[in-house]
Amino acid sequence: RVVRPVPAESCVRSRESCVRSPPSCECGSCRVVRGCVRHDDVLGANGVLRHRKGNSMKRVILAGLATVTLLGGALASPASASIAKERTVAKHCQGSANARVMKGTSKWRDPNTLTRKQAAAMEASNRRILERSGIQTGPRPNGSVKVQVHFHGITDKAGNGFVSKARFKAQIKVLNNAYGGRTSPKAADTPFRFRLASIDRTKNNGWYNASAFTPQGNAKLREMRRKLHVGDALDLNLYTIGPKFGLLGFATFPSNKYKKLDGSVLLNGSLPGGNANLGPGAVFNQGDTATHEIGHWLNLYHTFQGSCSRLNDYVTDTPRQFGGNNIFVCDPSLNTCPPLGTKSTDPVKNFMNYVDDPCMNEFTRGQRERMNTAWFIRQALST
Repeated sequence: RVVRPVPAESCVRSRESCVRSPPSCECGSCRVVRGCVRHDDVLGANGVLRHRKGNSMKRVILAGLATVTLLGGALASPASASIAKERTVAKHCQGSANARVMKGTSKWRDPNTLTRKQAAAMEASNRRILERSGIQTGPRPNGSVKVQVHFHGITDKAGNGFVSKARFKAQIKVLNNAYGGRTSPKAADTPFRFRLASIDRTKNNGWYNASAFTPQGNAKLREMRRKLHVGDALDLNLYTIGPKFGLLGFATFPSNKYKKLDGSVLLNGSLPGGNANLGPGAVFNQGDTATHEIGHWLNLYHTFQGSCSRLNDYVTDTPRQFGGNNIFVCDPSLNTCPPLGTKSTDPVKNFMNYVDDPCMNEFTRGQRERMNTAWFIRQALST
């Protein structure tokens, strides 16, 4: 998530000049909000910004030898249309770009951002799973589901990347605060509480240094999960690996395919007390990468899924959110998909956004209900 310095003069542009000079105002070079148009967007009549299909937002990091260094880049998921206001974007376009992209790699790397077609297919699959199981869905009391968490701490042969039991326990506390609605007065409580069930440790250079962006690395990540996975679809398996991973984390959605791959892989530095702290606006070592990824494990999409399209993230009480570099900006006043005549603002502080850990602090009631339904899906998959 950050830091690639960008000359301010190449980024502070009106919507018109951004369209004319796409390389200097693409998402990888400036914080796009409502004026700076991405290089893959076209400006239609009456100032309507129309997005070309086939793009998706990606959540990636680069780690250096001694510290985690995060680089610029971001983009939207497909959307039908959104309104772009006529103004300059100096406030959100100056200085360094803020994104999760490794130098020299594609920006579109987060496996948990889906196209509209993929999301629709997954929704249909979930409905079939529930229908075939005969399970009747319904409400659950807050705190009624105890999720068993199995940590798999991976190090290299020299022991680099070791995560202490205290840090694993601190991560459990972060999760219980987040899913218990204790992080904000607006945060919804949920049925989910997390319990540390087991910790195992493995020294394996191939697994520890696996990159999510190479065929060899992905093969190692699959091998790791197949060999270490514990339990069924109701057990949460969390794997911590090293900085060559290239992501802060990824997770599996509920699925009846590849059950041994179920769970979440996390950068070890993202757990509480880790080294993924780059200073104000780029603090990623307080444990909310796991909060975010477990949201996916419980079937939540990013809040910017679908960008300004009608379905967006399939949750009615998360306002639509444009999928540009605004998703990295901790500014609760942002309104990047403004319905005419309303003052709806972006879900900036939502755990399923891309802001840094201190900024994200809530799930909504709608997300609570979607996660509750996801547990019925997981129950069906565990039988």
